[in-house]
Amino acid sequence: MWCDLAGVGQPLIDLPGLVNVEDAKFSPDGSRVAFSSFPRPGGRGVISVHDIAAATTTRVAGIPEGARVPVWTLDGKALVFASSARPTDPENLFMMPADGSTPPERLTARVPSVPADLVERWPHAGVRGTHVGHPG
Repeated sequence: MWCDLAGVGQPLIDLPGLVNVEDAKFSPDGSRVAFSSFPRPGGRGVISVHDIAAATTTRVAGIPEGARVPVWTLDGKALVFASSARPTDPENLFMMPADGSTPPERLTARVPSVPADLVERWPHAGVRGTHVGHPG
């Protein structure tokens, strides 16, 4: 959502069928945006990647429902994210290629609750969070 100085907003990306898009991060080269969303009200989060030039959005294959807070690795090839197998399970951090070509690799074990900024501070593979509105 882009808001001008008058507070008038307009969507930058049309994402039909998704509810509560959050945690959006630009890739290091600014060509893609990873985000978590909820495909239905009350559903568990999924992670998708929007290719800006192609104007396409793809759910990342292999990431289970319940995933949230995606962050790009510095080379833009992988995403680190928080997820749990069931809503009542502790969350863990995972990393996998952004194209979903291999299954997620678990980076932590039994984190009681993953604060949103923990993913961005995760030192593995030089992860850097880049918030929407500040590409690069």
